[in-house]
Amino acid sequence: EAFNHMLERLEAFLEREKRFTRDAAHELRTPVAAALAQLEAAEGGYLSEGEALQATKEELLRMKRLVEALLVLAREGRVTPVPLDLAALAREEARAFGVPYRGPETLPYEGDPLLLAQALRNLLRNAFLHGEGKGVEVRLSQEGEDLVLEVKDEGPGMPEEALKEAGRPFFRASPKPGEGLGLSVAKKVAEAHGGEVTVENAPGGGSAFVVWLPISGAPPPAVVAAASATAPEPPSASHVPS
Repeated sequence: EAFNHMLERLEAFLEREKRFTRDAAHELRTPVAAALAQLEAAEGGYLSEGEALQATKEELLRMKRLVEALLVLAREGRVTPVPLDLAALAREEARAFGVPYRGPETLPYEGDPLLLAQALRNLLRNAFLHGEGKGVEVRLSQEGEDLVLEVKDEGPGMPEEALKEAGRPFFRASPKPGEGLGLSVAKKVAEAHGGEVTVENAPGGGSAFVVWLPISGAPPPAVVAAASATAPEPPSASHVPS
């Protein structure tokens, strides 16, 4: 029975890998095809060179974001923890997006600063894209044995079904532009640090994306890899076309 269960898990893992590879290939082809179409339109005289260059640049930037996100997802929990100031990191990202930061002046932590900054940027982009940029703020606090890094907005919130699927690679809660990988990357980064990401609609309206990080810092890679190998995976979700 244990052997059969192991085989079932292996089959499910291989199926998820195939589905992820198929979706990733599709998502990468889209900006390439769009950029090529813009250049061909310019060659045919349907677009000016300036218009074609701008449109091509946007598609190439989209592909760059996709590749960067896929690389993070492929790291399988490998992080390089170093001493850092989590409060300074959160404050700097909030400043870059022009939103308020609410939290301590300093908060020592051991983690991967590049990955943590990437996760926070992704959550902020989500807040501006799907929360319509209303009332966005970054909060940092401590609750028990966890550090809590939160991005809140005062937008329309997320449908109940979308909340259940949030964080699935390539899933989109709306047809608005986006790669459908931002929250997946944030979750992967949190898990690599021994934490998690939760998503909920705030009682007064809007959404709250919360990164929970253990005060002890990122665990050794072997521990994360073992946890990833044994954690059950939820079923696949279809994604909304952009």
